[in-house]
Amino acid sequence: MKLTSTLSLAALAIAGTLSSFAATTAPANAVNNHYYRAQLASPVETARSDIQKGVLWDCEGDTCVAPNKGRSRDVIVCQRLASEFGEVTAFRAANNVFDADELAKCND
Repeated sequence: MKLTSTLSLAALAIAGTLSSFAATTAPANAVNNHYYRAQLASPVETARSDIQKGVLWDCEGDTCVAPNKGRSRDVIVCQRLASEFGEVTAFRAANNVFDADELAKCND
């Protein structure tokens, strides 16, 4: 009976260690993880940020990124970006990379 208690405590200690390790490494990984990523046909002159319907875009050069998912459909988010920053040549929302038809809708 005592061995079972000891093993249970050891398992809890290991689980706690692993979860605290995951929590401390997650912010470092989150820096490079963006929900949206877009390439612009023409680079912005100076780095700038813009909030569009709750999506915070950070644009520098020909790249714009946003960490959080918006409430609108991805194509609408892309259209808003294009209307503010110009033609979008590539767009990714999470793991969905826009194809040529979706990019055409984005830039309409």
